[in-house]
Amino acid sequence: MLRDDLEVALNDLIIALREAADAYETAAEIVEAGDGAAYFGSARDDHRALARRLESEQRSLGHLPKGPDRERELVREAVSRVKAGLLEGEAALLAEREAEEVRIAACAAAVLELDATLSDSLRKVVTDARRHAEDHAVKLAAMAASAVNRG
Repeated sequence: MLRDDLEVALNDLIIALREAADAYETAAEIVEAGDGAAYFGSARDDHRALARRLESEQRSLGHLPKGPDRERELVREAVSRVKAGLLEGEAALLAEREAEEVRIAACAAAVLELDATLSDSLRKVVTDARRHAEDHAVKLAAMAASAVNRG
């Protein structure tokens, strides 16, 4: 069965949100304390909530969300831990998270480009996801600049 463009775009956005939530959880574990850990934990929760809202919208369209790829998630987690531990520490985590937020915003924009096919409720959730991603990217860039200045 061929999936339509909306289903593919929604799946891409949901997967990006899930992966970001998992990466934020890993980042919170690596940082362990302070403002960074609290921020990462909060961002994880935001991303999971948005993914659940999108999955609900997707089901209302008669589509089933694609399941997580556990192997891919494990590899991404390992790469994050290596980068944080061996390379630049917190600054590497922040840069990685910022890039993920840019990816989420791009996925949300791709869904919104299918404007004619979106219900109002789906459009709102996708717009929220894009706004959250853009806000997180700005916050992460500021945190990265601060981490570089401290280091």
